[in-house]
Amino acid sequence: MIQNWMSPESALVILTAIVCLTGFVYVVQLVRFRIGLTRLQPGSSDRKPSVAVIIAARNEEDEIGACLECLCAQDYPHDLFTVYVVDDGSTDATADIVAEAAERDARIRLLTITETPPGIAPKKHAVSTGIAESDSEIIILTDADSRAGPSWIGSMVNYFTPEVGMVLGFTGYRKTDRINRLFLGMQTMDFFSLNFVSAGAVGAGQAFTSNANNLAIRREVYGEVDGYGSLGRYISGDDDLLLQRVADETRWGVRFAIEQSSYVITRPAAGVGEFFRQRMRWASKSATYNKPVLLFMVSTFIFFTALPILLVCSLLGPPSIFLPLSIRSVKFLSDLMVMRKGYRLFDQQWHWGHFLLTELLHIPYIVTIAIGSRVITHEWRGRRSGSKVA
Repeated sequence: MIQNWMSPESALVILTAIVCLTGFVYVVQLVRFRIGLTRLQPGSSDRKPSVAVIIAARNEEDEIGACLECLCAQDYPHDLFTVYVVDDGSTDATADIVAEAAERDARIRLLTITETPPGIAPKKHAVSTGIAESDSEIIILTDADSRAGPSWIGSMVNYFTPEVGMVLGFTGYRKTDRINRLFLGMQTMDFFSLNFVSAGAVGAGQAFTSNANNLAIRREVYGEVDGYGSLGRYISGDDDLLLQRVADETRWGVRFAIEQSSYVITRPAAGVGEFFRQRMRWASKSATYNKPVLLFMVSTFIFFTALPILLVCSLLGPPSIFLPLSIRSVKFLSDLMVMRKGYRLFDQQWHWGHFLLTELLHIPYIVTIAIGSRVITHEWRGRRSGSKVA
């Protein structure tokens, strides 16, 4: 009986069942994302609370000046926001540039980190330091390589109606001639997909992912979940993990901003190697996600691993290739419906060539990122570590 159960025919039946089940979970969740995108609404609050913008910066001498210029040009009332730049042990001129900017504009404050205590990742410690130093009602996080339009702060704040505790924002890439256009287009397509998943999940009443360069939270809510808490050890996740703690541990609502004035743009990865290292670092904290997100990610990994195997088996043996090709086509259509809706909602320029190439590589790319995030040592700004600090 055992031999019959482990026969090639039985193994193929099990593999087919796994692909069908996990594929069904994938498609259903993407339908939820698509529906969620249709439910997003503009901000409606007219309050003007005090705001603290927190930037954790390490060796950003080429970026921090332009970032601060954008923030100083905000049309939000000048006496209601302050920018805290936390210099996280930079070895370049980052601190000097911020200090000079602070002399010109009293809204800019420079904080310096000389040593990170054990048990917390450096960036989370830097962000936590900036938040602790401020006393504003609303905290907005961004990065030194990000650029915001003049109405950015006001647009994010407009979403803080009384029941809302956290607001997520859209992030795009800055245009550049220094990167191959095809690579930049595919990288952009991938990055936008993360935005659309985040936005669609919020619209569907879920908390999946967020982006730390465009994220706002009430100070009250940050204190209610004790900041990063025990998750502070992970080198990544100062966005996703905080979002999921708010969704799981509080009654506060989460919104996703959709107005163009709320968007920020950031620096794309300069090359393929940097791109993969960045994505693996981002994925390194995925094992700590809440159960619904983790189950979906595990199911997706199984689906993306098993589907190519089933396809190969159908080429080498008697099973019909019709079933795996049909499942692959359904995945294609599911991805397309989310991406097209996201591009329209956030008014981005669609490119069929970039989508088709990205879709072709999507399965091996996700499997590679998932495995690599667990086995490689991650590096950021000269610091190397595993997925978490000791």
